[in-house]
Formats: sequence, structure tokens, C-alpha cells
Amino acid sequence: MGMRAWLPVAALVLLAAPAEARDKGGNYAVYAPSCEEVNAGAKEQAVRYGVLTWVQGFLTAFNYAKDETWDILPMDDLDPVVAGMFDYCRENPKDDLAAAAEVMVEEFWSRRLKALPPG
Repeated sequence: MGMRAWLPVAALVLLAAPAEARDKGGNYAVYAPSCEEVNAGAKEQAVRYGVLTWVQGFLTAFNYAKDETWDILPMDDLDPVVAGMFDYCRENPKDDLAAAAEVMVEEFWSRRLKALPPG
């Protein structure tokens, strides 16, 4: 397919309005492990890595979806964040990682980086 064939597609993508991430009632689908699942495998390295990668994906999506948010969690080391997710799940076994992540972003909201730092 030649470059000219892609121009209409590119134009449509650029002109598309942003989509609302929730329904009219404020609900959205959650794809997160339950805290019971997290707690059951808390000592397994694979589960710890799974929580880390889930958190990384959540944070990336959050940064993308929120206006004036370049990075909700401006830190390089996510180990304390993952530890916090496990702590939350121990204290709230009926919740899931999405609930833990919501608490986390509320705590970091005022400290977020609103734009790419210079340099």
C-alpha cells in the first residue's frame, strides 16, 4: 500500500475526538487480579513480577488518559510501589489491584509531573 493510501487513515486518526473512558454512570471494565489472588502468591517471584508489570501498564494508561499528567509517579524505583500494592491487598483482601492503584494515584496526584521535564 502506497503512502497516499494511508493519508485518509492518518487524517481520520488525527481528527478523531478523544473517547470518554467510562460510561455515563462512571463505570468502566476492570482487568485486574483480585487481592485474594495476589495474597495467595505473594511469596512467588512470578506473582511479584506480575504485579510490577500490571502497575507499569496501569501507570502508563493513567498518564496517557489524564490531562496535565506527564508522569503520575515521578520515580525510577517501583519496588516501594509494588510493596504498597501488596500491603493494600493484605489489608483489603476483597478488593483488587485496580482499587489499590486508585488509592496510589490519589496519594501521588499533587506531586505528579504535569509536563516532560526540560533537558
